[in-house]
Parts: sequence; structure tokens; C-alpha cells
Amino acid sequence: MRSTMKKLFISFSFFLGTMLALAQVVPPPPPQPESGDIGGPATPIDNYIVVLLLVAIFVIAYAHRKLKMNNI
Repeated sequence: MRSTMKKLFISFSFFLGTMLALAQVVPPPPPQPESGDIGGPATPIDNYIVVLLLVAIFVIAYAHRKLKMNNI
């Protein structure tokens, strides 16, 4: 039991140490001009996340109901 805990602790320490050693700071994104130059405005999909979520829920419910009706 003690050797198993020791191996687990060493493995976890190695994994955590590797993660911390390889971590990098992400540079901030470049400014996005509104004139359409390089970078451009934010992507249009960002405006419709809620709509996409509702459509996804509807499609999942529809597919589930259709599959349930075919199995009867």
C-alpha cells in the first residue's frame, strides 16, 4: 500500500512538474481595427452563440424523439 501511494505521488508530481515547466504565457491578441484592415472585427459567430445553443438543443431533442419513435 505504501509503495503504491509513493508511486502515485511520484507520478502525480512528475505530471504536475512537467505541466508547470512547459507552461507558456500567451501573448495578447493584436488590436482589431474596425476599418477591416489586418485583424478585422470580431467574428460574426460571436454574436449568435445563444441562438446556436437553442438550435442545437432543438436538433438534439428532435433527433432523440425521432429515434425513440422508430424504436417502438
